Amino acid sequence: MTRLCPMDMASSSRLTTILVASIFAIMVLSPFAPTTSASSEEYEDPSAFIQSDWNVTLAGFSASIRFRYLGEAPLVEDNSIQSESSLLVNAAIQYERGPLGLKLEVFNLSDSDDTDITYFYESRLAGEPPEGVADVHYHPLEPRTVRLSFAWRL
Repeated sequence: MTRLCPMDMASSSRLTTILVASIFAIMVLSPFAPTTSASSEEYEDPSAFIQSDWNVTLAGFSASIRFRYLGEAPLVEDNSIQSESSLLVNAAIQYERGPLGLKLEVFNLSDSDDTDITYFYESRLAGEPPEGVADVHYHPLEPRTVRLSFAWRL
């Protein structure tokens, strides 16, 4: 038997967006300042790549959240074709006591369907011309995934 949630998918998506925005606001305003890194090696605009990590530890418990934003980036030298921007949010909660550890991780917390990486190259599928077709190829972000792990350190 399948049980349905009383809210529709649009409401769920809005709630997820509000949750992620709220967590980000709390992180920025909290006394535990996030660590932010940016790289402009592959991007002309330094704000095109932003990664922010927030970690807090208290009495055996630790929590972390990571935001990764990739802005639009050129896929060819003349900048005529660009990738779309993407945002990835991962979170984890961990408890350790002596040799025992328990960790809950949530990957793609916002269940975003953005792309993880994008390429532009020629490929050929059945029925296409032998020389191939130049097109954008991408790998989507994995859907929201939850991982629970248990550790016993010797």
